[in-house]
Amino acid sequence: MGEADSDATSEEITASPVPRSWPARIGVVALNLVTPGLGLVRIGRWRAGLLAAVLPGLILLGLAAIGAAAPPVGFYAFVIAVGMLLVGGAVLYGLTLIMTWRGSCVVHTPRWWSRWYALIELWLVMVLFDNCAVALMHRVYKVYYAPSASMAPTIAQNDRFLVDMHDPQKPRRGDVIVFKANGIVRVARVAAVGGDIIALRDGVPIINGRAARQTPEGTLTIDDSGIPQRARVLREQLPGDTRDHHLLDIGAFDFDDVAPVRVPKGALYVLGDNRDRSADSRVPIDELGAGMVPEKAVIGRALFIFWGRSSDRSGAKLN
Repeated sequence: MGEADSDATSEEITASPVPRSWPARIGVVALNLVTPGLGLVRIGRWRAGLLAAVLPGLILLGLAAIGAAAPPVGFYAFVIAVGMLLVGGAVLYGLTLIMTWRGSCVVHTPRWWSRWYALIELWLVMVLFDNCAVALMHRVYKVYYAPSASMAPTIAQNDRFLVDMHDPQKPRRGDVIVFKANGIVRVARVAAVGGDIIALRDGVPIINGRAARQTPEGTLTIDDSGIPQRARVLREQLPGDTRDHHLLDIGAFDFDDVAPVRVPKGALYVLGDNRDRSADSRVPIDELGAGMVPEKAVIGRALFIFWGRSSDRSGAKLN
């Protein structure tokens, strides 16, 4: 009898869970900071852990699908969507941290899917999944920033702006587009499309024989490579475009006068709004300009400034 009692007690002790130390609990909880839900998988709650891990990617895929089917998003809708993503992410991380802390008091016999090698594999899969979701989202919308002042005053240097990447329509005259030239991503305004004949005289674009309308609207001091300069502010409306925009005129420029040229089919002629400080289609590619921009080089249309150098610029429409 005494020997049997001893065996039973031994089995109970062996089956009893082992308390986990505080440093070990903190380490398990911290796994959720790498990928939400990873700590839950470690303590054996694999269903909740997998759900938390795939949820961010699934939400991005859903937003990409909605964005691809819906009209171009507005500034406030975009801000609300970003805010909801940030709040949702904070809630998700908070819940996984709390649930992991509460469930990590004791050490249970680990299953194969909760061992370290399985956690590393799960993390790699989630990184790949999330990157694919972000890449798909960027096929619909993407935020770019302006590294120079070539589009001032419309887009100031270091302004962040949202670009519509999925619009199937060809760019129109007056559209602000993002494109690649010489392997560099640039932003400029479409002045002429394929088949148009464009020239410049005293800085005024002339398209198919019609001059753009320019109206002076005062002056502005701009920072040109660390040197303050006064520039005239002009309101311009290109022929065939119902919209108008502002541009800067600093003074005489080598490309204020350009001989008439026909834009080839499938190409675009672009100009910067900071007309005297822009290496646009007036400047050949071999001189680090944009040259004629093939339509296939267009990345997307700029919609609005998402984050400006000053708060009053945020939300300003670009098209």
